[in-house]
Amino acid sequence: MSNIVNFNEFKTSENMPITEEDFDNLDNYKISTLFRVLKTDKKHQNKILNNLFIRLKKDEEIEYFKNFLIKNDIYNYYFSSIAQSNNDVYKIHLALYYDNNYIKSLFKDTNNLAKQIYKYGKNYRLNSNTFEYLIKLSSLDCDYKTQSTIKKIVIKLFKKEIIDLQLYRIKEMIYGNYFLMIDNHYIKETQSDKMTKILKKVNKNYEMDKED
Repeated sequence: MSNIVNFNEFKTSENMPITEEDFDNLDNYKISTLFRVLKTDKKHQNKILNNLFIRLKKDEEIEYFKNFLIKNDIYNYYFSSIAQSNNDVYKIHLALYYDNNYIKSLFKDTNNLAKQIYKYGKNYRLNSNTFEYLIKLSSLDCDYKTQSTIKKIVIKLFKKEIIDLQLYRIKEMIYGNYFLMIDNHYIKETQSDKMTKILKKVNKNYEMDKED
């Protein structure tokens, strides 16, 4: 009998992806963990890059991501592959968070980008990025027409969200899962915060345009 201990038998994928199944479920892991794995795991590099790409929103994390691409000489290749892909949500994310120059080349202008965000946000759910995308877009140098479109979209999504939540509550009542019912007061505060944040930004831009 061998006395050699196989340390791989003691590894756990709870905190870091190890198995192929882990790498198919990268959302389960922290961004900081994936950045560490990215440096050493060439086999799963593309999966990790794609997962990080769509999850990153903080400026410092995005900058770190860009620097990794530059250091590994895949910056132009990676972003170009996304721009030429059929993944429209990735294209929106690319134009908003990584390189605003893609707004013109992929969407013509900010107003059309706003419409595209709405197109993929019509089936809005609580875990959607639609509101976040609109907030990000409204923080850019948008014209009056774009700001007006954003405002209309936010109101539409807000109305739809109310209906969706009402249907959700009815469904939970039917199945008897009362403990899963969402508190009305919490819903109202959460929705108002999201909506107000965007509308305040839009209205601020309205006033700036008037002064000009």
